[in-house]
Amino acid sequence: RAVGQAVFDRFCLDMDHGLREIGISDTTLAKKMQKIGEAYYGRAAAYDKALAGADDAVLAAALERNVFGAQTASDGTPSAQRLAHYVRAAAEDLSRQASGEIAAGVVNFPDPLAVEAR
Repeated sequence: RAVGQAVFDRFCLDMDHGLREIGISDTTLAKKMQKIGEAYYGRAAAYDKALAGADDAVLAAALERNVFGAQTASDGTPSAQRLAHYVRAAAEDLSRQASGEIAAGVVNFPDPLAVEAR
């Protein structure tokens, strides 16, 4: 939990810095950061709910909405469905990794080609 909070805090600082660099003034910065926060929490809630279930269709729908829109892969396989399989595999792999290793920057993600073969 502490590592997750630290990553989120760093993300917020980075977004704040980036917005200031592109010229967003102090008077509008709070509104921009609020929109970013709402988007983050909305997506996180959708992904958490989808990952809690066993049906990748729910996860694929959330990813399609937030990442792809209506695009599909050139081979006709829906991109969001392929990404949903990978996201679920990555979430499972990450849940088995020690938080101390993750905090130290040792993070192992699954090979996308191996996930596709599952």
